[in-house]
Amino acid sequence: MLSKELTKNILDELELASQAFARFQSASQLTCPEGCGKCCFNPEVSCTPYELLPLAFYLLENNLAEDFLEKAKASLGEHCLLLTVIDKDKGKGNCSQYKFRPFVCRAFGVAARSNKNNLNELSICKTLKEQSSFNLDDIHTKLTGEVPLLEVWKKRLEVIDPALNTIEKPINEALLIMLEKLLLLNSYLSF
Repeated sequence: MLSKELTKNILDELELASQAFARFQSASQLTCPEGCGKCCFNPEVSCTPYELLPLAFYLLENNLAEDFLEKAKASLGEHCLLLTVIDKDKGKGNCSQYKFRPFVCRAFGVAARSNKNNLNELSICKTLKEQSSFNLDDIHTKLTGEVPLLEVWKKRLEVIDPALNTIEKPINEALLIMLEKLLLLNSYLSF
């Protein structure tokens, strides 16, 4: 059931993820270049619709849900509708709803995943690899215990509600799904 308590729990967990990834970025000095939004221009970046429940509730409470629903419908297959484009050619932009961004946006760029041999390996975006002036193998060796694992943080969301991680959709589609559900529920409650 969509509720304020579920919304708060999701947002709290997303904030903890942000803190873990920020600590690693600080320790490794692998931070996204200022104003970089290259990943946000990729229409295939995905998340679960439930990760956007806090944003959907915020939009509903501020009478913006229907406007964003229409924007989501119009932007399917395009860059993230939350992106404020600064310079498309240079991949520059920033998030208009940064507080409510989904997990992938908090973890993208610098994280780790388990490879086929069940060993942790860094998962670093192309931009950071190209701009990195230090040896990534050294970072991996020195900071292995500190690297946040994508699977662990995704599972933490699943603990809140097992249905949270059932499907992933491109961000615009995920927001569309969540807004439709929340607006429908709100219409029944207002009836």
